[in-house]
Amino acid sequence: FEERDAFPVVLGGGVFRAGEIVVGVIRAMFAPQFPNARVVVADGDPGEAVARITRREYLRRLERC
Repeated sequence: FEERDAFPVVLGGGVFRAGEIVVGVIRAMFAPQFPNARVVVADGDPGEAVARITRREYLRRLERC
């Protein structure tokens, strides 16, 4: 990534549900070098997220054929 790129930083796991006390620290760590990074906490099941990403990539590849 370039320093000015906008991209998501997705946090997963129970500890991140603690809120800003944890997420704010991580956001502050990214801010100096990647000010446009968007730190978000995943709200779904990790297995479901993997399945959705896999499906999306599969469909993209089908469209290229």
